Amino acid sequence: MTFSTRSVCDAVRETFTPVWETVSPTTVAEFQLDEGESITGTIGGEIMLYFCRPDGVVFDALPALQSPGVVKQAIARASRFWNESNGAPDEAIREYNERRVEQIGLSQGLTPERAKERVARAHREMNRRLGSGPPATDALTTSAFSKTLMVAPAEDITVVEPGGLWLYGMQVHDQLAKGALQTPMQWKHVMFEGILDQKLGGGHQVYDPDSLQPMQVFPPSTGVQEADLGGHR
Repeated sequence: MTFSTRSVCDAVRETFTPVWETVSPTTVAEFQLDEGESITGTIGGEIMLYFCRPDGVVFDALPALQSPGVVKQAIARASRFWNESNGAPDEAIREYNERRVEQIGLSQGLTPERAKERVARAHREMNRRLGSGPPATDALTTSAFSKTLMVAPAEDITVVEPGGLWLYGMQVHDQLAKGALQTPMQWKHVMFEGILDQKLGGGHQVYDPDSLQPMQVFPPSTGVQEADLGGHR
């Protein structure tokens, strides 16, 4: 409950003008039970915390749902850049995000291209597993784990804070450094579909209980070794 944490809310209010913008509805899955009862959950759906100038141009961003501690660090870092750069002029934005890419790369031994490859491989494996069962079971699994599946090197671990923070972050800063300066709505396809692998669109699916099968909460490891990519979670 990061954005229900008082210290996070206070940090946002004290430093920035908070705005919530829905870029796309999430798909809702409804599982019908006996006696007219049902349960619902969203399939997928993610967030991106953008830091913007008064004209709406993004100068920094934090991908995915993170812990309160990580969010407060990001708020402090963005605020410091805003003050030190004297209003985040265009060139300063590019230089700042280039430095962030270098900092993450030095700490993890990765380039943006390798980070992108690693995340894409993890997403392909996750999508393969979710696409291997009946639609209702896949929907229930996705609803249960949509914001908790970690980008892990060799094994499957469920955590609150995505282990892929620095992998996603490197790609986000690389885009902000090299791409056109844009607003959150203009960035949405690049950030959500291109980096977080979150398809935009929405919809409503209804399933009956007979179409569900038991979920395997901890699938067997693929056995893939990635020692050459460096390791940190």
